[in-house]
Amino acid sequence: VLALVEIENANVLRELAAVLGYKNFLITQVDDERGVDLGLLYNEKPGFKLLGSRNIPVPVQSRTRSILQAGFNFHGVRLDVYVNHWPSTAAPSEERVIAAQVLRKAIDESNRSGQIKDVFTVALCDFNVIPENRPYPFDVLHDKRWVNSLYDLDYLAR
Repeated sequence: VLALVEIENANVLRELAAVLGYKNFLITQVDDERGVDLGLLYNEKPGFKLLGSRNIPVPVQSRTRSILQAGFNFHGVRLDVYVNHWPSTAAPSEERVIAAQVLRKAIDESNRSGQIKDVFTVALCDFNVIPENRPYPFDVLHDKRWVNSLYDLDYLAR
């Protein structure tokens, strides 16, 4: 899978998928003239099938994107991928906290569904969180019940 943010429209994503060799894609359909849709490219293969997807609204004052959730069956295990593009750092930190709460609720609901015993979750893309944010949005995503790791790939890459 390849997650993308700030995709102009489905045609652009379709062309990119073809160039990169992806056969399937999902895109949010948000009415925003800025061209800020979220996309997910993937290839279904034996042992890797899409179960479903949805857009999860983030109710904040500033213009922002919904969260794109895609559920996959990966060799009998559920893999949920959440594509995020949270409010910019120009918005108050509380708006990113709301986005984190929406993500947290969606993850908790998926884990409680009981349809598949183990649910593995990947949440990625542009969280727009900086260490100085107070309240700190990522605090919402820590839970002792989760075998949970948050990695800042920008930090790891540097």
